[in-house]
Amino acid sequence: MAICRMKLERIKGGGRMKRHTSPWFAVYGLMMILLGAAALGLMLPGLKADDWQSYVILLAMGMFLEWFVISTPNGDFSLSFVLVFVTFILFGTPATVWISALATVFARGIVNHGHSMKTVLFNGAQYALSALLAGIVYEQAGGQIAPQADKLMASNWLPLAAYVVTYFVTNHLLVNIYAAREQARALYPYWRDVFKLELFTCALSICLGALTVLLYRVIGSAGVFLLLGLIILVNALLKTYFELGLAHRELKALHEIALQASLTLKTGELLHKILHQALKVVKYHTAIIYLWREELEQLVPQVVISNNPNYKAWLENNTVEAGDGLIGQVVRTRQTVIVYDCKRDKLIRRMPGIYQIMRSLLILPMVADDKLVGVMVLGKREPFGFKENQKQLLTIMAGQAALATERALLYEKIENMAITDGLTCIYNHRYFYTRLEEEFQRAKRYHHPFSLLLLDVDHFKKFNDTYGHQAGDKVLQRVAKVLTRETRRSDVVARYGGEEFAVLLPNTELSNAVRLANRIRLAIKGEPVEIGSNRPLVSVTVSIGVAQAPVHGHEPGELIEAADRALYHAKGAGRNRVSTAEEAEEVD
Repeated sequence: MAICRMKLERIKGGGRMKRHTSPWFAVYGLMMILLGAAALGLMLPGLKADDWQSYVILLAMGMFLEWFVISTPNGDFSLSFVLVFVTFILFGTPATVWISALATVFARGIVNHGHSMKTVLFNGAQYALSALLAGIVYEQAGGQIAPQADKLMASNWLPLAAYVVTYFVTNHLLVNIYAAREQARALYPYWRDVFKLELFTCALSICLGALTVLLYRVIGSAGVFLLLGLIILVNALLKTYFELGLAHRELKALHEIALQASLTLKTGELLHKILHQALKVVKYHTAIIYLWREELEQLVPQVVISNNPNYKAWLENNTVEAGDGLIGQVVRTRQTVIVYDCKRDKLIRRMPGIYQIMRSLLILPMVADDKLVGVMVLGKREPFGFKENQKQLLTIMAGQAALATERALLYEKIENMAITDGLTCIYNHRYFYTRLEEEFQRAKRYHHPFSLLLLDVDHFKKFNDTYGHQAGDKVLQRVAKVLTRETRRSDVVARYGGEEFAVLLPNTELSNAVRLANRIRLAIKGEPVEIGSNRPLVSVTVSIGVAQAPVHGHEPGELIEAADRALYHAKGAGRNRVSTAEEAEEVD
């Protein structure tokens, strides 16, 4: 049960965080150390001098187990609870309090360097208090306390279960209670993530502990030495197992990204799959991939994963300027950044946005061939959610993702060129007709109406003859810009041919299409075109024909013909106006 302890070590000795230790944490740590010392003093009379040799053996066993800590994706653990269980069964609460505390202090404070003395003392006090409270609960539950009593007998299992649960809960609470003060909901996701791992550790530790007790009773201290070697071997095998399992997941994730790069050419779909693979390596609550827009010098959110719909919508609509906050700084430095606790960093906690929602962040630049493609951001609601080894792997993953994304973007660019008009940068006639056929199929299936606008620039030939073709190109570009601005994202704006434009309006009845057409007509008229630096601005007008399917046509050709008749009716009626297919039919 070393997970809580390991998190505390990073809190107390973790680089930049050390400079921002809050007074609450300092007071709480000192209070726990003093209470631990009091627990040792209270239990001292309960130790038996005749058992000192067994105490030494168990102390050595505890130190070995402290050194063999196993890292997993959900945290760190060891089989140190074997020591607690064995000592309690054989020698009671006083010996358990002393030996568990001393094993931690000796193993991590004297032999294993690199830990501050405050951290070591807190860890020792943490185990001492956990063992003391668990022993009290055991006695209150009616557990056997007589020196010669068999605590492993079936009638004593319920008090033993109470002992294990109390030790587990106290061990975690003592470390995480400070987090509840900073952020009450930080405890739940942490406990949820480690519960299965701790359950496995406890079950294995109890089995090994019970076997150790039985061997001790049969062959004495030699049995403990014999089983100590077995436990260390099991611990080492488990460590190798978890490391190989993690390495397998990491390599598989990298392989999947490379595979998806060759199979997926849609940027959005590819980025979703990349974040899915990242989730197999490291757990997160929120993930964002921004793509770098060189011309805007902005990071634009492309994919956002979050369980909070309001928060997700907010992130999807917020760009990041180069140099803005930590995410913007990564654009310039191109270095991966870990934020261990946003609330404990004096600079970060003042930054708006994601820094106020997530407690820990991993910010990864996506660089391909020395070119910035984007930035990947992973966030967790609890502090210290990311480790250094995860940073290294995900940096490699972000590099692979950058190469795959650049390839997908290039494909989309080429694909877009095939369906886009080069002059106006809106869709071309070919793509418009394809979408018109699709819209007819959709309308037939769901019985939804849709409308079509056909626009023609008034007197365009005369304009070209008077001002030149370059000025005419500017007119076409201005019309395309107004059409794009005034329509919805679901609408299809296309250059139909020459000076004609088409706008496909899904789920739009004729009356709404006419209102939009008049708004477009007035917007174009109200934005004069600059045709030269020393020449006055020139206003242009458009005539627009409107038709609705299926009222004015059951097939693409019929609808286009109806809108075209309406367009020519508008031009014949004096231009700079909107006409419907019904009005054209009345004239005919």
